[in-house]
Amino acid sequence: MSEDDRAAKAARARAMLKKRQQQKTAGSSVANDSRIASPSPPPSRSYTPVNADVHPPAPVAPPTNGRDAGDLGPTDHWLASLERVDSPQIPLAPSPSTPHIASPPVSSTAPARPPSSAGHIASPRPVAAARTLSQLEQERNSLSEAAERLKQVETQLQQTSDRLRSEQSKTEKLQGFLEHAESDVEQLTREVEEHKARISTAESDKNSIARQLQTSKTEAQRTINLLQEELLKSQGLEELVNRLENDVNRLHDTLQQRDKSVSSLQFEKAALAANVERLKASESKLREELSKAAGKDEQIHELETQLHEFTTRTEQQQQTISLLVSEKTALTASVERLQDAETSLQEMTSQAEFERDRSSKLKSSLDDMSQQVHTATERLAQYVEKERSLIDKNRDLERDLHELQGTTNQLRSQVEQYQRRVRDLEEQIESDDRAERLEVELQHTQDRAAELEFQVSKLKQAQTTMKSERDVLEGQLLKQQEAQANWHSRQAELENLHKSLEQQMSTVSAERDDLVQEKTKLQVELQTRQTSVDELKQKLAQTVSELSISVRAVQQTQAELKSSTRRAEEAEKAQADLQAEGIGLMRSLEEMRPKIVELTDTKLELSEKVESLTKAMAARDDTIAHLEGVIDEWRDKHSQAESQVGEVMSTLTKERSSSDENTSELQRAYAELQKEIEEARASFSTLESERTEYRGVAAQRGHEVDRLSASIQTYTEQLATLREEVEEQREAEVNASEVLERTRVEMEALRAELAAKDHEIDRLQQAVSPTTPGTGSLDEEMLSAMRQQHDLELSATQSEIRSLESSVYEAESRALALQRHVAALEDQLSHYRAAARNAPARASPRIVDHSDDLRRASFSSARSGGLTARPLSPPSSFEGLSAETRHRRRVSLGMLKARIDSEVAAANSHPASRQSPAARTNALPTVVEPLSSAPGTPRAGSPQRKTQFLDDSHIFWCHSCRGDLVIL
Repeated sequence: MSEDDRAAKAARARAMLKKRQQQKTAGSSVANDSRIASPSPPPSRSYTPVNADVHPPAPVAPPTNGRDAGDLGPTDHWLASLERVDSPQIPLAPSPSTPHIASPPVSSTAPARPPSSAGHIASPRPVAAARTLSQLEQERNSLSEAAERLKQVETQLQQTSDRLRSEQSKTEKLQGFLEHAESDVEQLTREVEEHKARISTAESDKNSIARQLQTSKTEAQRTINLLQEELLKSQGLEELVNRLENDVNRLHDTLQQRDKSVSSLQFEKAALAANVERLKASESKLREELSKAAGKDEQIHELETQLHEFTTRTEQQQQTISLLVSEKTALTASVERLQDAETSLQEMTSQAEFERDRSSKLKSSLDDMSQQVHTATERLAQYVEKERSLIDKNRDLERDLHELQGTTNQLRSQVEQYQRRVRDLEEQIESDDRAERLEVELQHTQDRAAELEFQVSKLKQAQTTMKSERDVLEGQLLKQQEAQANWHSRQAELENLHKSLEQQMSTVSAERDDLVQEKTKLQVELQTRQTSVDELKQKLAQTVSELSISVRAVQQTQAELKSSTRRAEEAEKAQADLQAEGIGLMRSLEEMRPKIVELTDTKLELSEKVESLTKAMAARDDTIAHLEGVIDEWRDKHSQAESQVGEVMSTLTKERSSSDENTSELQRAYAELQKEIEEARASFSTLESERTEYRGVAAQRGHEVDRLSASIQTYTEQLATLREEVEEQREAEVNASEVLERTRVEMEALRAELAAKDHEIDRLQQAVSPTTPGTGSLDEEMLSAMRQQHDLELSATQSEIRSLESSVYEAESRALALQRHVAALEDQLSHYRAAARNAPARASPRIVDHSDDLRRASFSSARSGGLTARPLSPPSSFEGLSAETRHRRRVSLGMLKARIDSEVAAANSHPASRQSPAARTNALPTVVEPLSSAPGTPRAGSPQRKTQFLDDSHIFWCHSCRGDLVIL
């Protein structure tokens, strides 16, 4: 408080004192007369006479644990600031006339004392009065401090009661939360039971669907097998039709070629017949040519028989074509049936996919239930922790209550002592004006004691309620623990169910992987996904509502904390008001200073009051000492209460911080849940897109695999047909090569005969010298005629040889084309096999090298191993090679042979027709061709004809091997 307030209060006190002094001066005469006339009312208890010379005994202070009453107020008391009044130094010896000071008032018969008669008493009174006043002021200060401390203790008790109420409200809220949790647990149990029922129904549905799927699978497999068989039959029939058409075309071509060859052979036959007829007259060796011509006639007859067989085959093929057309109509009908079966299969697959979606939904619901059970267990754990904290708080409150009960008992005993002493003081202090104030203060203390007792009773009731609540909470804890154990067992059962369902799902997923190649309906999947999204939205709304409820509960707790803080602030304000009142009392006591100054001026008037005060001093000293002890005890209790209040405040702050942390954690968890939900949505969308992509890719791969398998089958069949055709062509080539070899042998024999005839002609020309010109001219004419005939025969044989060589070249070109086609088909087969083994990828362009040739040679050798051995086998240098490389080497070696022959002929100065057979044998040996040399024919010693520029020996080419020959 400020100095102005103190000055104002001091002025008011002075005015009050002046009024009282005036009233006392006005009524002093009347009071003296009344004292003389009438005796004082009998006290309730007889006064004990106190000698004036005996000093009042020092108050025996109770043990205060090392504390002094002087420590309660300031050391420099306000009485020290007063000016001392000079009093005469009179010895304080005991006199026999002092007993009437402490005696009771004189009876009415005694005369009034004159003022002069009190002169011998007034001398020692100022010092004693000052001492008593100082003691009284100290007592008053200590009492005011004790009152303030009592007020503080009361405020603290109120605060503790408020906190107890707040704790009770919190316990009620926690009970509400527990009830809510129990209701949630019951709902979860119901939902779990419902889900179990759904799972059981789903399992039954799943079993039925699995049976249906098995039956549909068996039917589908049967239909697929039938389809495959029918498709294979249709493909085989189509391939047969294609083959037959190709065979017909080829046979037509071969027939045309055979007709040409027959015509050429007939022409050759006619030419040979003419040659034979011409040579019959001159040489006997030409008869052998006739026999050979007969052999050729036999060959022609054989060719005619083959033509007849080909015609019969064509007729049979036409019949097979008509049969294939009828089978094709039957196959179209079967294909329509298979299409109907495919539609039924698609319907079954759609049903299977619907059941898969249902199983996936059940799995998601199981996951949600497991998450809910997990959250319920977490909530139960949180509630158990909260219950433990409440139990600890209840224990602390019980301790506080026990301590408060002890303090209340002590306060009761002290109050009883105070009441006794107050009664004594009331009996002793009736004439003092300050007794009224003390009575008022005592009444206040009694009221406060009553209030404290009332609060103690309330605390007891609260303790009993808390005990009952604790018992209830313990029972709830036991129930919760039992429920938790039940939940654990149920969770274990659910986990087992989940494992079994996972196993079933694994089997179902395996079946799904087996049925991935089948077609799916995307509309059903979209509908199911929309329903799942709606369910997820509903679950999100439920979680949001639960979070909003939790946020509201947190807000309610925050509001309650705010109200408790407001109450604490109001209590602090009340405490401040009480402190202000105490300060006002102190100021009022300070305002008593002028009164004390006036009292020093009016010593004579207050002498009687001082005597009465000296009597009351002893009792007051005792009460003050006792009050000081009580105050010390209250100090200790106050310190304990302050420590308790600090603990309660710390617990409240901790609870606030924990509640704030819980709210922040809830908000974080809510944000995390939202993030997880968004991530789950994104992953769900990505998984759906990936799933559609994978299904499209799988369908494409399946189509590609089917297409490749069909193409592989067609290619294998084409290969088989081509192999058969190649074998037939090889057989034809073998036959043609045999014919060519025979013709070549005949040509060589004819050439040898011609050379021998030329030699004989030269010898005869040299031996026969022309004696006469007439004979010489005839000989020359004969010789020229024979030469012309010989040239004609040579030209005819050369034309026959060229026609035969052209037919051989055509056959070889066909064989080469077929070989190339076979090689290309083998490459395609190898690529398709690699694609069927690995993922279907693009076949890289294949580079043909010698390893491929060797592989083909091995393939052709293995393929043609069952054929008859050729009579004209090539030398060992051509073994292990393919037909293409053999042909290339053969043509290249032929070119080399022609070049060597031309160079040898150019090197010889003499013409070939004039050389002897011995000189011809010394020339370079010719290179043996694998298909044009027969064993036992001495090609090295064969005669050579004259080479010319750009003749057949120089011009050597292969019209089917352009760009492939070896350049030498």
